[in-house]
Amino acid sequence: MVIAAAALPLLFLVIMTFAEWLVDPKPFWEVAVQTGWDMSILGLGLTAGLFTDRDFVAHMGGSMAVVARASCWDSICCLHSRCSV
Repeated sequence: MVIAAAALPLLFLVIMTFAEWLVDPKPFWEVAVQTGWDMSILGLGLTAGLFTDRDFVAHMGGSMAVVARASCWDSICCLHSRCSV
């Protein structure tokens, strides 16, 4: 169940990125940065969704939610610092 919860949104992200590129072709770097932003936001939502499941929290441990959330914010901050240069 956890794999489906992670794989399906990621699959649709890839499909939608490709569909957007077909409609509005952009250089690879712009598409890669936009996809990075989308994946970071998806990671935040996915982390929140997974850690609302009591069985998942029991398996992973409650403190892992903090680590996972920090990792998502770290990737967003990294993307922001690279894009704002």
